[in-house]
Amino acid sequence: MTKLIHDDHPAVRWALYLIAIVVVVTALDLLEDIVAPLTLALVVGIVLAPLADMLERIGVPPAVTALLSLVFALTGVAALVLLVQPFVGDLLTRGSSFWFEARDTIRSMQSILTGLTEVTKEVTEAIAPGDTPAQGADVAEQVELPTVTDALLYAPAFAAQTLVFAGSLFFFLLSRHQLYQWGAKLPGPVSVEGLQKAEYRVSRYFIAVTTINAVFGVLVAAALMAIGMPSAWLWGLCAFLMNFILYLGPLITAGVLIVAGMMVFDGAMSFAPAAIYVTLNMCEGQFVTPTVLGRHMRVNPLLLFLSLIFWLWLWGPIGGFVAIPLIVWAMAVHQERHHGHEQVDPAYLTEEERAVRDGDAPVSETQGDQAAPPL
Repeated sequence: MTKLIHDDHPAVRWALYLIAIVVVVTALDLLEDIVAPLTLALVVGIVLAPLADMLERIGVPPAVTALLSLVFALTGVAALVLLVQPFVGDLLTRGSSFWFEARDTIRSMQSILTGLTEVTKEVTEAIAPGDTPAQGADVAEQVELPTVTDALLYAPAFAAQTLVFAGSLFFFLLSRHQLYQWGAKLPGPVSVEGLQKAEYRVSRYFIAVTTINAVFGVLVAAALMAIGMPSAWLWGLCAFLMNFILYLGPLITAGVLIVAGMMVFDGAMSFAPAAIYVTLNMCEGQFVTPTVLGRHMRVNPLLLFLSLIFWLWLWGPIGGFVAIPLIVWAMAVHQERHHGHEQVDPAYLTEEERAVRDGDAPVSETQGDQAAPPL
């Protein structure tokens, strides 16, 4: 019996691992308002690292570099909000017209539901007289829409999260080199150079994905414009943004395009916008992205999907944004920890690293300082 509770017993170790995972996930859920914007700031800081390095190389002070990078990030977010606002307004307007068009269908279904409600009420009265809700048929009328007061109540929390994001991003960019030196002193063979390479990979991955999504959005907008779809460029912007959320983003966009096509076109043409989008998305996912990203890092699709589902479940949209960069960073750090100790799978090496490994390219003396390519 003593052996069963010994610390070295596999069952005990797995139990401790499980308890630790539950504790960490619970803490991340309870501290979402602080940890989620903090994690988002770290991911954005890693993505903006090449810009910060470029500014530092031309002699800009670190504090000014961090401030300019923060302004760049906030300006980008504000620009996206301004671009998306007309799209959301147009969607809501068209959605209301679609609702009026579908009102007759809903009313015809309502008569069926009313009959079912009456049957349910009679059965309930027969089973438990006196327990029937007084106004059960008016549930739909009791649903309240969000008001301005609700928005004002959420404003302080949103402002606090924005402050956490901005402050964390600024101080991370200001002191990330010191943070890497501190992280290299923690247990585990992770050097400052290894952390810089991980940062470099995440940044390069994000730049490559952003370029692919931008071209994809332009193609979607051009194709929808060719068939006469209203607000085609806004749909292209939507395709660009939603493509950052792997698997689920394209699925949601295709569903919305089906509804939008039914509102704009008649007959089989109603499915043309969604069909065009799905075709372009399949070409991008099957040919373009593997060709481009395969040179940088290959990540198991199942691992990507599970990471995306977990972070979306935990933090919602913020989790969906940080899921892929986090898994790319974790795999890069894992590879650097085992570099020199184990044989690294060549599938996870970049072309430059393969050349260095095979002796076909010289290794720079300042390789550790080249944490990011110039923009």
